[in-house]
Amino acid sequence: MRQLTQEEIRANVKQVSLQAFQAMALPLPPRELLAVMRKHADEIAARVAVFVPQMPIATVRFPVHRIRVGYVSSAAFNNHVRAHLVQLLFKYLDKQRYESFCYALAGDDGSVERQRTAAACEHFRY
Repeated sequence: MRQLTQEEIRANVKQVSLQAFQAMALPLPPRELLAVMRKHADEIAARVAVFVPQMPIATVRFPVHRIRVGYVSSAAFNNHVRAHLVQLLFKYLDKQRYESFCYALAGDDGSVERQRTAAACEHFRY
């Protein structure tokens, strides 16, 4: 896997085969690990870019009573092991102090986990 990753980095492919969490578990040199993480960050940035035009630009600042926290995921909002963790996060989130936003990068898989997560998060967008 390491050799394949090195070849993909040298070839400057758009997306590497190695997942970010897998890369952190392997004994990769810091330069290679950084390259893998940058590839994943670039891919996520490209997916999130579609939301930017939809965000309103405030011309007047009002006092924010709650801290706004956004969660971006391609898997954690569907039928995935992380969905159960995310649901617990929203269940125990102090809603008086935090306002939650979820940005789903993957389509709706029709699962119960997706419905529960969308219901638990205050602002769910896809």
